[in-house]
Amino acid sequence: MSVFQKLVCRFKHPISMPEDVGKDLGVQVLYNEVSFQECIDHLTDSHYRPKNLVRFMSRKKAESQFKSAVRKEIFAKRSLFSYYIYQGWLSFELVFDSSDQLRRVYMQHRNLDSPDLGVEIPLKS
Repeated sequence: MSVFQKLVCRFKHPISMPEDVGKDLGVQVLYNEVSFQECIDHLTDSHYRPKNLVRFMSRKKAESQFKSAVRKEIFAKRSLFSYYIYQGWLSFELVFDSSDQLRRVYMQHRNLDSPDLGVEIPLKS
């Protein structure tokens, strides 16, 4: 990627970039040039399941994957990691069971059909 392309990408994504999300989740197909819809499609496609998150992994290990997140909020049975991208907050809600093992991951963004509930990200077992 040329210096000019990097500058254009940084102008388009001044805080977080799609590659930041891809690196944290282990989704290799998220490049800085992808559109919002392409990003959502990749993250919800079962063929591109996150490599860094696995169902039943420990809470400590799951939370440690979100190195590039701008906001990190930890609650009793869930955690929220957010990136400012695509003119809004793209957040990942991690849901844990009573043994602090990862059960589900939901993606939330104001441009999704159900921004409050989010869209579930398929995980490997």
